[in-house]
Formats: sequence, C-alpha cells, structure tokens
Amino acid sequence: ASPGGLEAERQAAKRIVDDVNQSHSEHWGCQIKLVGWELTLPGNHRAQSLINADLDKCDYFVGMIWNHWGTKPADGDSQYSSGFEEEFERASDRFETSLIKDIALFFKDIPEAQLKDPGPSLAKVIDFRDKCISRRKPLFKTFTETHQFESFFRATIEEIGWREHKAAEKQTREFLEPQQPIDL
Repeated sequence: ASPGGLEAERQAAKRIVDDVNQSHSEHWGCQIKLVGWELTLPGNHRAQSLINADLDKCDYFVGMIWNHWGTKPADGDSQYSSGFEEEFERASDRFETSLIKDIALFFKDIPEAQLKDPGPSLAKVIDFRDKCISRRKPLFKTFTETHQFESFFRATIEEIGWREHKAAEKQTREFLEPQQPIDL
C-alpha cells in the first residue's frame, strides 16, 4: 500500500520480487506475489472495497508512505481519510487476529522545507508516523533514496521467503514423524 509519489519505489518493489523469486523460489518451494491496486480487477463496486478484497487474500502487508496521505475513499461508507489509512488499519486488524502474518512499513524522509509548512496531507503523514513511534509498532524503516528502500525491501522479502520455507519444512517434518500409539 502506498499513496501517490512513490512510483519509483513501487517499480523497484516489483523488480525485487521478480529477482528474489527467480533466485530463491525453487529452493523455498513458494513464490512471493506482490499485490497492488494496479492488479485489482475492475468492477462496479467501490474501488477501495475491491482493493480491500485483494488485501484480505494476503499473508503479509507492506506499506510505504512519504509526503502525501492519499485520497479519501468513496464517500458514504468509509471512516478513513485515505485509502492508505484504510488499508493499513485493515491490515493491522487482520494482524491482531492472526489473519496476516506481519506488517512491514517504510517511511521516505521528508525534505526539511516541506516540514516547515506541511499542509494538511503531510500533517496526517507526520501524525501517523508519530503514532507508530509512540505505540512502538509497527517497527518501521526510513529511507531517503530509492536505492536504500531497495535494500530494505529486498531484505524484508527474503526474510519472508525464508520464514515461509522454514514453516513449510517444520510442517512437513511434523507430518512425517511417526505418531505415538494410542492405548485403549
């Protein structure tokens, strides 16, 4: 999830997922699938509800945010001030109920000049970041340049892949271990 302004990072994320899948997926026995609004199928429904349906199929949530809070979802049926906020809160709720395994969050550093006069959209980003800091969750990474994001994102994706691989190995071992006989 990300509001506008992070197109280079979104493209980098796709490239990294493709690279990591090519080099690791055969060994892991799984592939990472990056799901974003660009892949959401069209439909005659509220756009954010279609995006949320895709989010509900995910095992992990990755959010990126910079200097723009995002666009408010369609009027009438959302309590949230942006699609990013709705997606993050939905993922957080799903994490608390073990429906999502983890949340990764990345903040792009905001230029000093913008911080002096943030305006309403950037003020919401700053408030959100401050809330994450005060709650001490989720732990997030900050970056200035796209190449820094690439490094953090690659490490995150590889960690997810190894985590899933180890979980699958453990499940296989448990399945193959002989069961204790039951005395009747």
